[in-house]
Amino acid sequence: VETEAQLAYLKQHGCHMAQGYYFSRPLPSEEMTAFLMARQSGSSGGSPDAKEPGENQWGSAECHENDRIVVRGLAPVIEVEMQMEQAEIGTYDGGEFHVLLVEDSATYRHYMKSILKTIYGDSLILTSVRDTKSAKQHLTTDRFDVCLLDYLLEDGTAKDVIEDVDIDSIESAVIVISAFDDPEFDSSVLRGGADDYVVKGNFDATQLERVIRYSVNRKKRLHHFRESSVKDRLTGLPNRILFEDRLEKSVQLAKRTKTRFALLYIDIDDFKIINDTYGHASGDIFLKQVAGRITDTVRESDTVARLGGDEFVVIVNGVTDVRLAEHVAGKILANISKECDLGNARVTHSCSIGVAVFPDSAEGMDALLKQADAAMYRSKKNGRSCVSV
Repeated sequence: VETEAQLAYLKQHGCHMAQGYYFSRPLPSEEMTAFLMARQSGSSGGSPDAKEPGENQWGSAECHENDRIVVRGLAPVIEVEMQMEQAEIGTYDGGEFHVLLVEDSATYRHYMKSILKTIYGDSLILTSVRDTKSAKQHLTTDRFDVCLLDYLLEDGTAKDVIEDVDIDSIESAVIVISAFDDPEFDSSVLRGGADDYVVKGNFDATQLERVIRYSVNRKKRLHHFRESSVKDRLTGLPNRILFEDRLEKSVQLAKRTKTRFALLYIDIDDFKIINDTYGHASGDIFLKQVAGRITDTVRESDTVARLGGDEFVVIVNGVTDVRLAEHVAGKILANISKECDLGNARVTHSCSIGVAVFPDSAEGMDALLKQADAAMYRSKKNGRSCVSV
């Protein structure tokens, strides 16, 4: 829009403004995406994926030598010349930048891939999925700099992902992208754990780069602060504060999904002998080796924590019955019982393990921990170096 007369004409005909352009009607996010893609490429509207059910086909976009575009195909039809904006994106000079894009619209995936390529160039490592199940799996097992998470997906919403993944524990920043432009909705997503929130059609490459950069930096600072406050200084494992947080979330998830998980309570047998015989420095070496052996035995999605002294706990997610929990506990027992090199001596010590399964053993967090602790003491009474349920 270059003249006051053009602007007056558009307002007179009830045109709507979005992304610096005037349209004859409010555009759904799909049509806005298709328009932006056509504008960016200077080709005819739509996308290679526009034939999928539910996708919208844009009209036509003609690119002229003077970098102006004439867009046709709207109802009622109006033709307006618009000056193309050139996004001032600085060249990304970092290493590989890993992005998880969670989007079920082929049109918007195509557009986001294009805009991300504009920002990060050859440094972009993009993983694209279209449902909540895949998003949860990738966020739990893989590492990304940022996750761009569409709010409405084919099998759920962004809230389902945020609630089921321990957002605070992962290094990936999570930015929710949605068609909703509502402050209350915005606040609810951020309270749920998202790092930021953007509205479809309301950002360009420059703005998205800024949002991602701020979110990633903020996530790194928060992650560093959280790591220093909720990790055991000796072993690097979660301490009691973080363990209780993880346990509470495991209980909530198991209730919501009607699944089970196991809690293992581990106590080193006669640990005091190591301290008294070889000194506390050797005792610390032993505890760090025990922590490593437990961690190596279980999956990355499980939680290993040190409660203090020679007591460790493990949250084993997704167990189907108590036999599987006993099997995991048995493997931990065998690994801990192997010989340890303390530098000034080689020692072999066993442990006693108690097992409790949610919700079979108890339905509350505190009650479950008490049941696992009681089972561990039964192992002590049964001669130590064993597992009890």
